Amino acid sequence: DMIRYSNVISPAGNTIESLTKVLTMQLGDSPKPWYEYPTLTAILSKAGYTTYWSSNQESTGAIVQPLNIMASLADSVKYAHPRSIDGDRDCAARYFDEAVIKDLHYEGVNGKPFVQFVHLEGSHPIYGRRFPKEFARFGTKDIPQQFGDERDQVLADYVNSVYYNDYVVSEIIKRYSHQDYFADHGEILYDDPSQPGYNGHGVHPSGVSVPFLVYFSPSLKAKKPDLFAQLERAKDLPIMNDLFTHAFC
Repeated sequence: DMIRYSNVISPAGNTIESLTKVLTMQLGDSPKPWYEYPTLTAILSKAGYTTYWSSNQESTGAIVQPLNIMASLADSVKYAHPRSIDGDRDCAARYFDEAVIKDLHYEGVNGKPFVQFVHLEGSHPIYGRRFPKEFARFGTKDIPQQFGDERDQVLADYVNSVYYNDYVVSEIIKRYSHQDYFADHGEILYDDPSQPGYNGHGVHPSGVSVPFLVYFSPSLKAKKPDLFAQLERAKDLPIMNDLFTHAFC
C-alpha cells in the first residue's frame, strides 16, 4: 500500500534552502525570493482546510526563521521541545522524534478537512544522538564497506538513525489513513571524492538524493484506485521535489 519513488532529489542540500522551495510555489531557478510566493500552509488554509504543524526541530533562531515563518501560517503550530538553534543543537537525547506523536491531530475545526505537517529531526548530524539506545541495532561490524577507523562508527550511527526514523514514521502512519513522506535533503557520508573525510550536508548526489513515499490505506486504495495507479506509474520518473506544492495542490 506504499509507493516508493526511486529517483527523487531535493533542490538543495540543507533544510532551509530546500523547504523554502518544496513548501512554496517557488521553483528551483526562480529569480524571485521564496517569500514572494504562496506557501503550502497558507494555500491549504485558504482552501478551507485546518492546518497543523508539529515539529521536533528548533522553534527559534536566525538560520531556521524562514521555515518557522511558513509554519506560523498554519492554524496551529506545536514544537515538541521549543528551543533555539543558536543554543546547543546536539546537546540532548531528550529531543527524539517520537515526541511529536503526542501532538498529532485527528480532526479539523468544526468538521473541516485537515492536513497535518510533521517535521522530524530524522538523520541530521550528530547521528549518534538521533536515536534512543534501544535502537542501536547495528554496529561497525554490520557496515558492508568498512574504513577501519572512527568513520565506521559514524556510518553505524547513521544506519541506526534511519532504523529509528522508520519506526517513528511507521507509528505516524498507523494514526492516519493516508500520507506523504519525504526528506528535505540527504547526507554526504564519506562518498564525495572531493572531500573523502567529510560527513554532513552538501550539494553532492548523496546529499540531495531523498526518500519519497506515498502511503494509501487499504480503504483509500479501494476508493481511489485510479489515483493510486497514476502515482504508481510515476514512481520511477526523475523528480525534484520543489514540484511538491504544485503537484499536491
